[in-house]
Amino acid sequence: LPDFPHDPDPAAAALRAGFAQTYFRVAERTSDLYVQYDAFTPRYRTYRDLDSYDLGEDQQLGPSLTLKLGRASTWLGSEADFFVYKAVAQINFGILGGFQNIGASWESRDYSDGLHDQLLKAQVYVATPVLARSFRVVVSGVAGFMADNVHRALVYVGGLEGLRGYPVNAFFGYNWYIAHLELRSMPLALASLRVGGLVFADAGNAANTAQELMFFGDAGAGLRLLIPQLNAEVLRCDWAFPFRPYGQVQAGWPGRISCGFRQGVRSDIHVPIS
Repeated sequence: LPDFPHDPDPAAAALRAGFAQTYFRVAERTSDLYVQYDAFTPRYRTYRDLDSYDLGEDQQLGPSLTLKLGRASTWLGSEADFFVYKAVAQINFGILGGFQNIGASWESRDYSDGLHDQLLKAQVYVATPVLARSFRVVVSGVAGFMADNVHRALVYVGGLEGLRGYPVNAFFGYNWYIAHLELRSMPLALASLRVGGLVFADAGNAANTAQELMFFGDAGAGLRLLIPQLNAEVLRCDWAFPFRPYGQVQAGWPGRISCGFRQGVRSDIHVPIS
């Protein structure tokens, strides 16, 4: 911040340098051209209560593939020459009327001295069909691991980014995982409104290395409200109770209440190159 003291004292200079090394990545200017190939099966099914809470959602079924090859060059104004690689593969199922997804991706840059900024991600999503005309079980998870990182930004987990029992951005690092288990009620019609509830459990963490990842989790209950005249997004309020203390967060009571939009919290974290 502008008012951060520019103290010439060596200890203050070391503090600033340590902060910059932890939170700032290497500054750069890049310019590249790329070609990308996408393939998928054009089969779709309309679902309800996956994310929109009673509004129709069209989901693609079957496999899909994305391949990308790019070249950054000083001829184009880039500060460095390198190749850009990206591969994404996933498959969606509609078993027994539910929706299931399994996917993985890999991204990297190829410099003259080898690969850098590698990011490997894996994800899974399983939503059962509506059971007993009353509820649906949803399980989701995503994990990401970085190698030879130079330019990628930190990943934050907590609050809106996964663990509802912990503050926003409570955990951060370059490797992470997030998982959710939810038992969701079907929406109840009140005039044009749709209301419902759920119980849930979360798990997740983020750390600089995969070996430092630990288990943190919470459980709780929440309410959902859809006002279709105002927004297609669901309003949500969740009350979560952490399993373990962390910093000023204590386990159990009183927990943490958070409100936001969408049926579930984010787990599809995007990790840009800063």
